[in-house]
Amino acid sequence: MQLLSHDADVTLPLLVTIDDENFQQGEKVTELDYEALINEGALDEPLNDIEEIAVIAIPDEKWGEVPCAFVKSHDFSSLTEQDIIDYSREYLAHFKAPKRIIFTSIPKTSTGKVQKFLLRDQVK
Repeated sequence: MQLLSHDADVTLPLLVTIDDENFQQGEKVTELDYEALINEGALDEPLNDIEEIAVIAIPDEKWGEVPCAFVKSHDFSSLTEQDIIDYSREYLAHFKAPKRIIFTSIPKTSTGKVQKFLLRDQVK
């Protein structure tokens, strides 16, 4: 499924696959929710320290799956896990806020696609 994301005066194509969606508390959560949050909040503290973000679903005993965000931030950043969770809860539905934040580089293919299987391996 091809979806479009609007950023300033540029429309960028964004490919979302079934792997990019998860269900939590019976509600669908997609990576688009997080992309919009980051794009809208990119100039706000503390999100202006984020270079890249990727979100995957991780297993949860109570909810089935919960969001886990992998964040690459600037080297000088004092950004914390709680900063991102608090910001997400302020602007997203509470159940869509990531339950876990991992600060790391985000593995990509030569064409720039995030290698989510490698991210999933990091949380197993």
